[in-house]
Amino acid sequence: MALHWLFPTPVLQVDLEPDAATAAAMQQQLEQFDAQVYQHPEFSDRNNLTGDLLGHAGLDQLHRMDAFQWLNG
Repeated sequence: MALHWLFPTPVLQVDLEPDAATAAAMQQQLEQFDAQVYQHPEFSDRNNLTGDLLGHAGLDQLHRMDAFQWLNG
């Protein structure tokens, strides 16, 4: 566990390790995300994708998907 000081704001960094089933579910969700996003012509060059770009496709809330809910705990 590391504590970083960015400006006057402390930021805690922790390496999380999901169990095998959770890791597999997250991987499957990322593969589905990859297939859905990169089929759009505007994303086909695979540039950085941000929430402001993905919002119109409904893909800006990855952390809300079932496979990633454990991160919110």
